[in-house]
Amino acid sequence: LTYTLFTFPENQLFAFVKTLLYDIGSYLM
Repeated sequence: LTYTLFTFPENQLFAFVKTLLYDIGSYLM
């Protein structure tokens, strides 16, 4: 998981879910 693109303190949870979705998407592709 890469957290470099999402370094917003107020959106940590949203960024975590977003990174999870991108990771799963890249894995399925």
